[in-house]
Amino acid sequence: MSTITPCTSTNRPTASTGRIAFETDTNNIIVYDGSAWRGYGYDSVAFAGKTNPYALNFGTGSATSAYNDSINLFGSGDSFTYLYWVKFDSVASGPYMLFYDDAVGFANGFTQRFSASGEITTTARVGSSGAVAFAKTGFTTGQWYMIAITYDSSTMAMKYLSGGSTTVNDGGSASVSNLDVGPQLRVGSDQNKANTVDGIIDEVCLWDTALSDDALSQIYNFGNPVDVTSNLGDYTNSSNLVGYWTMDAGTGSTISDSSANSNSLTIQGTADYTATTP
Repeated sequence: MSTITPCTSTNRPTASTGRIAFETDTNNIIVYDGSAWRGYGYDSVAFAGKTNPYALNFGTGSATSAYNDSINLFGSGDSFTYLYWVKFDSVASGPYMLFYDDAVGFANGFTQRFSASGEITTTARVGSSGAVAFAKTGFTTGQWYMIAITYDSSTMAMKYLSGGSTTVNDGGSASVSNLDVGPQLRVGSDQNKANTVDGIIDEVCLWDTALSDDALSQIYNFGNPVDVTSNLGDYTNSSNLVGYWTMDAGTGSTISDSSANSNSLTIQGTADYTATTP
C-alpha cells in the first residue's frame, strides 16, 4: 500500500509510478501516473492536458503584436472573460500584454501592462466617464502564469494562477459600468502594435460570460492547459467560447481562431514560434 508523502508544489518527491503525495501549500493530493503528476485539488480534478506543441515569442526580433481590427463581439455592459498564458522574459515597466478597445483613441475598452517592475496594471475606460485601474505586484520571469480578466457587467477583476497550484489569486478589481470593448484587439502590444511584452504568450481565449473561479482553476489544470472547446470537470462554459487562439500551427503569420467565429489574428514582426509551452 502506498504511503502519502508530504511535500510542496515546488518541491515534489522523486517521481515513481503510483507514488502519492500531499502538497501542503495547495492542499492537493497528487499521483504520479508514469509520465506526469496528476491529482485532486481541493475541489477540482486534474485531467490530461491538451496537445500543445507551440507558443509564440514576443519582443525584439520576434512578434511585436498579434492583432485583428474587427473583433466586434460585445455590446455595452456585456459580460466577458479574456484569458491568456504568459511566461515573461522581462518584467520591466512599459510593455503591454493586451489592448482591446474601440479603435478611436482608447475611448472605450481595457488594457493590461507593466506599470512598474513586476507590477501589472489593468485599466478599463468608459467614454467620458474616464478610466479606472488596479494593479498587482510580484510577477517574475521564468514561470508560466495563466491570467484572466473577468467582467460581469458591474465589476472588472484580474485573476491568475501559477506554480501548479489550483488556487485562484486576486489581481485586483474595480467597479465598471457600461464597459464597451472591441473591435480592435492587440495581443502582446499596445494599440499601435508597439511597447511589446518580452516573453512567450499561449492559449489566448475569449468568452461571453464571466468565468467562475472553479472554471478558471479547471482550465489551469495544475499548469497543464485543457482544450476549452469542450466542457471538462468544473469548466462548463464551452458554449460561451467566442475566441480561441492556440498558437499551435507553429508556422505562418496568421493565428487561426479555434472558436466558431473564425476571427484570425495577424502577426506583426517575426512569426517566432517556440516549443516552450505550459
